[in-house]
Amino acid sequence: MIASVMFSLPMSTNAQEERTVDVTYLVLTENSGAVSRFALSDSPEMSFSDGNLVVACQGDELTTSLADVKDYTFVVEHVSTGINSIPVAEGAVASQQPTFSFRDAKINGLKAGARVGIYSINGTLVSNINADAQGAASINLSNLPKGVYILRTPNKSFKIINR
Repeated sequence: MIASVMFSLPMSTNAQEERTVDVTYLVLTENSGAVSRFALSDSPEMSFSDGNLVVACQGDELTTSLADVKDYTFVVEHVSTGINSIPVAEGAVASQQPTFSFRDAKINGLKAGARVGIYSINGTLVSNINADAQGAASINLSNLPKGVYILRTPNKSFKIINR
């Protein structure tokens, strides 16, 4: 299963201007109903091998029989990039903005040993890690089921969507 993680809106009490960008996706639908989406900006590579369609993207690979491919399309979606500016509390480190790869959320600018957690929408702790001596933390997101989660650092919280 291919999981994509999309950064959504940081939680804040101040109203800010939301920005969006157009993202083009390759959408692969299988006869089973399974749908996989690959952002073209991530440079997915399609190939064919022994009657299979292989899509490789950022170190992950999806292999499915050509007979199981129901449809593939390209769609353009308006994707939120978050808010224009994030108010930073006095004394907080502004570089705690997480970055997301195909599998991980990475946060820098934390204090050494600071706890970072992923919570389900109902508040249950799903995963956590402590920042290393350089104030960096990386959480694996590839094992999370589809859904909405909260990534929480000591100073900020972020809503993430696992698709």
